[in-house]
Amino acid sequence: MKTKFLLIIVIAILLFTGCAKIHEKECNETESETQVIHVEMDQVIYEDYADLYNSADLVVRAHCIGNIESKLEYEYDGNYQKDVLVFAITSADFKIDEIYKGLTDDDLIKISQCYGVEESTGNLVMYSDLTEFNEDDEWIYFLSWDSNYETYFACGDYTGRYSTADISIMENIVNSNDYSDDDARIAGVWNKNLISIEMYKAVFENLLQNSPEVKYD
Repeated sequence: MKTKFLLIIVIAILLFTGCAKIHEKECNETESETQVIHVEMDQVIYEDYADLYNSADLVVRAHCIGNIESKLEYEYDGNYQKDVLVFAITSADFKIDEIYKGLTDDDLIKISQCYGVEESTGNLVMYSDLTEFNEDDEWIYFLSWDSNYETYFACGDYTGRYSTADISIMENIVNSNDYSDDDARIAGVWNKNLISIEMYKAVFENLLQNSPEVKYD
């Protein structure tokens, strides 16, 4: 486990003057266009499977069933004399298919990520390297419980969520010269360089090849 030290970008500047670069596509800088703004923050990431597994309160295979809702946090900015977005959390309901570690009261849980749509501009502001929630998407999640927000988050952001696609598909994505929106949706991250085949192999060997502790129909 290590801490990923990244520059915290000033959101107010980004919302009015900046244009983040996401998966090799540059945004149009006109305010009329919807932009994807990636705000980089300090975060813990996991490069060792054992560390990731031990840090998780719950390890599951689950799929999104909808009810995707965002909570936006604003603060007044004297420079612009208006409220500006400072943080966003989006939550979704997931149905658990299999549990590999931990226990829950039932097979439905809420999982959250740090992103949201800024109300005045319509810009998608992301504080995470994960792609957004989409209904019916299925993932292997290493989850930690956040008592402040009363929800689960992926441990170590992108290092705590894995595609259920075959490893050969992931290897083809990594080795390809292109990285399309479809590839990003399969892999679950906007940046192909964040995909670790070694971690995928560890997840497959330690979880998917073994019987889960609990399996729901």
